[in-house]
Amino acid sequence: MKIIKNITVLVSLLIFTQCATTTPVRNQSTSTPNARIDNQSTGAQPNATTMETSCPLEKIQWLYASKQFDPTRQKEIAKQISISAQTDATTLDRMASNNNNTPLNISSSLKATVDKLAINRTPVSEEFYKQYVNSRLAMCAIVDAIRNGSVKKEESSKIAGKSFKDVEESFGKLKD
Repeated sequence: MKIIKNITVLVSLLIFTQCATTTPVRNQSTSTPNARIDNQSTGAQPNATTMETSCPLEKIQWLYASKQFDPTRQKEIAKQISISAQTDATTLDRMASNNNNTPLNISSSLKATVDKLAINRTPVSEEFYKQYVNSRLAMCAIVDAIRNGSVKKEESSKIAGKSFKDVEESFGKLKD
């Protein structure tokens, strides 16, 4: 019974996180936008590698768990994710030490890496897939909390840095 409850909570979080982080779309059958579209009057688009509009680990469709996966490729992906997360963590640590509490404005190396990797669907082990999903849920929740003001502004760079360090550590274990 406890397992079912945990699975239900995890699935609910996944669904709610996906709803909060999916890109808005325009319904082509009518001329009016749906409620989720953001019409920016300036016409300027935010930098695609910042966390202003999405989570670095937002994309998940590119991965799938399979018994037939390339362990060498999986280790390379883990290494790329780990290095990118460490780069972002270092940047956020520097920002925190300089009292710069605008972590959503950094040009995220992790987001750029995931965007590049997401071009191709990639089979990975069940363990890797679960680690990615768990890291995604945690990081996206933190980014959303910073974005909506649930985290104190003076703590935001430090907390965001910690989430990147957690990703770096967990994928660092998978790259060996």
